[in-house]
Amino acid sequence: MFGSAGRTDEDLSPRERRIYLVYGLAALAGSLSLLGYVGYLASASGYLAAGRGSALAVLLSACIVVMKVRRRFRRLFGRSSAPSDPGDFDDSEGAQTPGSSEPAAVGRTDGSPWRRRLAWTALTATGALLLLVPRELRIPGAVDVLPSRNADVRSAVEGIIDKVYVDEGDRVRAGDVIARLSAKDTLAELGKTKADLREARAKLAMLEAGPNPGDVEVAKAAVSRAADQLRYAQSRLARFRSLFADGLVARAELEDKEESTTSAANDLAEAKRKLSALLSSIRPEQIEEAKAQIQRLQTQRRYLEEQLRLLTVVSPVTGVVATPSRQLKELAGQLVRKGDLVAKVYEMDTVTAQLVISEKDIADIRVGQGVALKVRAYPDETFHGTVTAIATSAEGAVGEPQATGHAAGADKMVQVTTEIDNPSHLLKPEMTGQAKVFCGRRPGLDLFMRRLARMFKVEFWGWW
Repeated sequence: MFGSAGRTDEDLSPRERRIYLVYGLAALAGSLSLLGYVGYLASASGYLAAGRGSALAVLLSACIVVMKVRRRFRRLFGRSSAPSDPGDFDDSEGAQTPGSSEPAAVGRTDGSPWRRRLAWTALTATGALLLLVPRELRIPGAVDVLPSRNADVRSAVEGIIDKVYVDEGDRVRAGDVIARLSAKDTLAELGKTKADLREARAKLAMLEAGPNPGDVEVAKAAVSRAADQLRYAQSRLARFRSLFADGLVARAELEDKEESTTSAANDLAEAKRKLSALLSSIRPEQIEEAKAQIQRLQTQRRYLEEQLRLLTVVSPVTGVVATPSRQLKELAGQLVRKGDLVAKVYEMDTVTAQLVISEKDIADIRVGQGVALKVRAYPDETFHGTVTAIATSAEGAVGEPQATGHAAGADKMVQVTTEIDNPSHLLKPEMTGQAKVFCGRRPGLDLFMRRLARMFKVEFWGWW
């Protein structure tokens, strides 16, 4: 293990060395693959979980390993072992011939004490450094990149899209125009409403101004003329009555003058009625009705102006257009309903990264801790951020079916949300990679005992 094995006297040819190297690498790969597969089966099937005889299995495995390698341990601590022990893995000694055993032993005796001292000194120093020097506790986890804000740009009104002004990947600011809808019908209706509003205002002004002064003067002149005619008719009637009393005129002439007087009186009454009707033709109710008409038209005008403004579809946030170019080009000329999606805008200056952390490590994670992130698309770039939220409940691992009968033994994961600075916009939504949460510096002994303490206090505790 530490170079104490004797060197062979034979010099191997380059071809043999290559054969040995290839064979050794193939054997190593096969052994590691077999061990990894067995470990995966043991962990996946719950073989190491409590309640399945795991304590007995672990103890039996440890006993077998100790029995098979006890000579190696004795040699490590400077003790000799029986060469005839059939249970040890000692290929090098077994390959020695009787004639060559003595020189090999002499060779081992010359340098083995100093080698062991140096090895133990190096091991002790390395162990002390690893256990005493504080190191950063880094908890890894798989990560999915999401935009920090996903803004859906939707049409606020129904209409036909006239033109689209952006393309996929364009940077836009809040308020920038994304598309415009056809405004022909809305403009025509708005023009008609403005004309009706002007007419209503003119009518109100006429009502508030009252009757036409010229019409009033004409009516007053008619009343004065009718009054003069009545006075003249009454004067002639009085004279004819005096003459009729003296017998100077006939009764027919007197009756004719009486009829003329009555007609003049009727004309005066009609003239006065027309003047009174003209002066009282504007009622308060008519003015109120005209004002209500104006308010209705003003409301309709504001509504149409707002509809005209909403025909311009703008971005609600600053970000990058994420809708594919093909879809954007196909929008021109299409009818969109109120609320239909026009485009998507992602805010990319900062992105949200969702980490999946094992429940075994979640106790060390706090909001505000630093995070380093690497994605598969940019392996040479490291992105930094902070933890912003930790899920309140654990869930099953991604892609793992929900356990029904053994939910307690299933591996659970907790989702951790982080904010990652992305000024270069290299991180794109739905990218995947790995991240590390920095949980503070701790002594190496604490890091070493951390998993052992959890194993003994939780896993082994459930065995008894």
